[in-house]
Amino acid sequence: MYCSIDRVWLVACSLFLSCWALFTADSLWLVINRINPKKDRNSLPIQRKAVLLQADYYLKRIRD
Repeated sequence: MYCSIDRVWLVACSLFLSCWALFTADSLWLVINRINPKKDRNSLPIQRKAVLLQADYYLKRIRD
């Protein structure tokens, strides 16, 4: 079975392009998820901040 250099070059280029496409898609997926995160996982710090602000508000009302 004879394998020419053209066939090896074609396989190498197609592997490189498919790996590059996978890397690009994965990077874009991570960027999109950072811009628009899912509510169940990434909004917890914002919820904690809101709870702390609400607690400060009620403590201030109780003191006054």
